[in-house]
Amino acid sequence: MKKNEKRPKTSEEVFGGKHPSSIQDVSGKKQPRTVEDVSYGHLKAAWRINRMQLIDPYSWRKLPTDKIEYVHKKLSEFEQRTWNEIFVQDKRRNHPLPVSELKCPQARKWMEDNMPGEDQLWTLRLSGAERIWGIFREGVYQVVFWDPHHLIWEVLR
Repeated sequence: MKKNEKRPKTSEEVFGGKHPSSIQDVSGKKQPRTVEDVSYGHLKAAWRINRMQLIDPYSWRKLPTDKIEYVHKKLSEFEQRTWNEIFVQDKRRNHPLPVSELKCPQARKWMEDNMPGEDQLWTLRLSGAERIWGIFREGVYQVVFWDPHHLIWEVLR
């Protein structure tokens, strides 16, 4: 991580723990919490698809019908769970990773070019190597990449 970059938040920082109902500013006075201070961990999973990548190598465009049905089923199963269950209790499978540390140069460059303010991607494991990568904002997972072979994190040989 570069010196001036802020550290990405962990799953526990985003979803876990109790937060005070107010925070102190630099003068020591209490200020009401802002929306960003609210934990979304108790919410059920929800999706947005407006950021779905439709250009290779991690495109959703060429998925066959049976794979679309499979992904639909898996996302529907996730919708029965809270974000705490998905990203805290099951953090070995589903977790954030810093964009700056992605091992795939195409994914890292795409994020830098198209979403320069995003410092981390959140991965959801469907099965085996299959992953969905996205952004978590305001209690909603914004789907970005389809990664059927887990290549965004693995080094290509």
